Amino acid sequence: MTNPAVLLSRASALLLALSCVALSSAAFASSIDTKLIDEKVKEKSDAISVCYEEGLSRRPKLAGKIVVLFVVENDGAVSSVSVAKKGTSMKDEAVTSCIVAEFEKLTFPGRVDDGCDASKENCTVKITYPLTFTP
Repeated sequence: MTNPAVLLSRASALLLALSCVALSSAAFASSIDTKLIDEKVKEKSDAISVCYEEGLSRRPKLAGKIVVLFVVENDGAVSSVSVAKKGTSMKDEAVTSCIVAEFEKLTFPGRVDDGCDASKENCTVKITYPLTFTP
């Protein structure tokens, strides 16, 4: 069993990684406030930590980057979640699948303020969100 202090340390490292991601995500999103994107992902940080911790229980030195690609639809629903091959170095399918499942649960407010609504086309937003994990 893993020492609770080690788990706390690893969870803190993940939260730090998520907060660092906030700086890089701005370059990858358009027409959705990057602060909102970061906020929504941080709401899932506990679940994302569980995905990573399960991987660490199997492979204690597991580390790497996962680049998550997803689309925010006009109504705020998330679709087309995948992991980019380019830039992703995490070599644990169970961890990446678990994280994809958490991103599929994200929802965003509908985008009527910027002129987009569910009746208009081409208002979807493609987002690239990198996550870095270290034990």
